[in-house]
Amino acid sequence: MKIALLSVGTLVWGCGETDPPVHGGYTGGDSSSADGAGGDFVSGDVRGDPGGGDTFMGDHHIGGDSTSPIDCDVTICLGGALFRNTGANPTYVQPLCELLPGIVYDTTDNQYSFFMYSNSAGALAALIDALDTNNDGFVDESDDRCRVNIVGYSWGGVNAAHKLAPDFMGHANVSVERAIVDNLLIMAPYAPSVSPIHVPSDVRRFREYRHSSTPASDCSIGVPLGPYLGIPPECPTGADCIDYDYALEPDSLFVGLVDDWYGDEVGHCTIVDVAAPAVMYELGVTQTVPALPPTVPVDVY
Repeated sequence: MKIALLSVGTLVWGCGETDPPVHGGYTGGDSSSADGAGGDFVSGDVRGDPGGGDTFMGDHHIGGDSTSPIDCDVTICLGGALFRNTGANPTYVQPLCELLPGIVYDTTDNQYSFFMYSNSAGALAALIDALDTNNDGFVDESDDRCRVNIVGYSWGGVNAAHKLAPDFMGHANVSVERAIVDNLLIMAPYAPSVSPIHVPSDVRRFREYRHSSTPASDCSIGVPLGPYLGIPPECPTGADCIDYDYALEPDSLFVGLVDDWYGDEVGHCTIVDVAAPAVMYELGVTQTVPALPPTVPVDVY
């Protein structure tokens, strides 16, 4: 029996998309949008309001308001392999990241809201540039205290945990007091010969969203080394670390950003859409508490 899981609260999303399985669809949107990012987003009240307006820091366009109570949010997204216009990147990653607070755009490539998985060095430079609010080349107590959020998908999820986060926290231009990642949120992290996902000790909150079985329509079937399944994490003892697995509730219906998905339909591309409401909730875009699948015990080190 299929079960519909309803989230607590009210939120209306709309993003254009082509040819997804339809189980009730979404509200609003422009289905003719070339990049799948048309439509309206109405958030109402939010948990930790990211504010409005845009600012520019260095060469990187930052959405949101740097005057929110914690001073500001700075969010970096890393997309998956292999190109910007393949897989979930244009359909789900770009629309999700555009909605996140303080998103840092990769202005070297047409204002994309995510950096490519292979460009963690560029993402690191952009992150430090955004956090250096007084433009002295260092991130320390003389800068505004910004919440640091890193979001990654697929190979970008692996590099978010294994490269971007530790490289930021160990960077010579970042003070010990500011060498913190407040939120590390990754979706279906996968890369060849990687296991487990090692979560650094100075990450304050870690969430992983994955699926442990492959649906028949999975986008990674038939590709090299596919199909891809998210790699489980290992976290420091006592860390705020949660691993969600949508495959554990195959008959439940989850509301995504673009469409609704049963647990047994969640695959390597659709995981981004189904996890989007949870990512938005964790980063304070909305107070709507999303329906989530069961958690998996996390290994510790």
